[in-house]
Amino acid sequence: MPTLRPLATHWPTALTLAAGTAAARAGDATAAGSPPLLLGGLLAALAAGLGVALWRQNRRLQEAVAARDDALSRLEHMAQHDPLTGLPNRAMVSDRLSQAIYRADRRGSRVAVCVVELDGRRRFNDELGRDAGDALLAALGQRLSIRLRATDTVGRLDDDAFALVLEEIDGTDAARGIAGDVQRLIAEPLETGGRSCVLAATLGLALYPDHGRDTPSLLRKAEAAMHAAKRAGGSGIRIHDDD
Repeated sequence: MPTLRPLATHWPTALTLAAGTAAARAGDATAAGSPPLLLGGLLAALAAGLGVALWRQNRRLQEAVAARDDALSRLEHMAQHDPLTGLPNRAMVSDRLSQAIYRADRRGSRVAVCVVELDGRRRFNDELGRDAGDALLAALGQRLSIRLRATDTVGRLDDDAFALVLEEIDGTDAARGIAGDVQRLIAEPLETGGRSCVLAATLGLALYPDHGRDTPSLLRKAEAAMHAAKRAGGSGIRIHDDD
């Protein structure tokens, strides 16, 4: 509430002046024995007291509004992000993809959706424990966020699956090339639980507008391509319309 801050800023000066005026009037009235002046001084003192109360109430109101806004911001972040990795969740990925489609329409460009599923991550859970497996996911999410372009979105869809929204892609060959870079990035060793772990991943791709014109169909087709690559042996890359 921006109007409260100037009010709170000027209250101390105004109250000091009011209190000084009230004290002066009260002193004059006592010396002169004048009831009207004494009453005026008392009223001024009362007004100053009420002003102090209003100033304090305004400050409490500001603090309450700030606390409410902070709580709402935290709730909004929790609703849009994965608690383990801090990455955008499925809902936020869908929103980012919708925005990317809108920008692609304006630019006449393409968008690629890449669904990444880790291969064999549960083996690390079994060998090192759940906490170490979670640490692997968090470290991988951070690595992907740092190493991909600032215009790209990295999100976590579910337990072992991530999603990438890649903007301004030239075509399927370019998308496949980026997917290969991501696959090699995932294969770089990660340290967790006192052990160096090497992950592998299977990737599925779908492009806008080539394979779909809306967010749900693009995500669905990218996931279907990933599952097809899994059935073919895993640790590969497949685009939606690959034979």
